[in-house]
Amino acid sequence: MKKWIQTTEQNQWAEKGMPPKISESENTVTLTDVFDQKIGGFGGCFNELGYIALQKISQEKQKEIFSALFEKESGCNFNFCRLPIGANDYAAEWYSHNEHDSDYDMSRFSIERDYKYLLPYIKQAHKLNPEMKFSASPWSPPTWMKFPKAHNYGKLRMEPEILRAYALYFMRFIQAYESEGVSIEQITANLSS
Repeated sequence: MKKWIQTTEQNQWAEKGMPPKISESENTVTLTDVFDQKIGGFGGCFNELGYIALQKISQEKQKEIFSALFEKESGCNFNFCRLPIGANDYAAEWYSHNEHDSDYDMSRFSIERDYKYLLPYIKQAHKLNPEMKFSASPWSPPTWMKFPKAHNYGKLRMEPEILRAYALYFMRFIQAYESEGVSIEQITANLSS
């Protein structure tokens, strides 16, 4: 069953009854009669704090939430979602997938942390919507690639070996997630934070 829930600063999570009915022909947005771009999907961002919050409610409620967000027929059909590459602003703490200074060949790259929070979250949603596509973006490069060395501040050092290592960082991420059954459609690079 679909519900219409609205949140304002004065009134959080207020149920508004059933959403207004929309016919199939009305399920489009037209601003002009010129069509230049097709919308590939809608979604949100997977993050650690979201999954941690879900773990605090019953399995039954978790199923309701996942269904409401990701099921194609009865939910919102979120089908294009963003994944963080390392920590984002909704991570339990700051981290990257390689905080080993001067590891230019990414030999110590690891998504080990993602097995605890992100991958279970992503895989559960992906089961409900197997056609889901993923975009990935870092909040910050690994700190040793930046000046100053900080997760939430600074800029990428533009030295050739750093740029090659950062490209390899992305490649390792794509490969690691692919081996977990999560194909990345696109990457958005972040050069600062």
